[in-house]
Amino acid sequence: MNIATWLFTWFKGRLVGTDAVGNRYFIEREPHARGTKPRRWVLYPGAANAASVPDGWQAWLRHGSTVALTDSKP
Repeated sequence: MNIATWLFTWFKGRLVGTDAVGNRYFIEREPHARGTKPRRWVLYPGAANAASVPDGWQAWLRHGSTVALTDSKP
């Protein structure tokens, strides 16, 4: 993770949950423009590997689901 991603996550993100692999999922605290969806992103524990994101979290990241997974730990 580079410094820009870390700073953006620190100042703008709110942790929503984690999964068994250690991926951490974030949502933007306040949408950047009125009427837009808040940004959602994942931080990987090591090298970026999109295949390690479970299907339920994939749906959440792509706004296919409005609720984060309940079996995650915030």
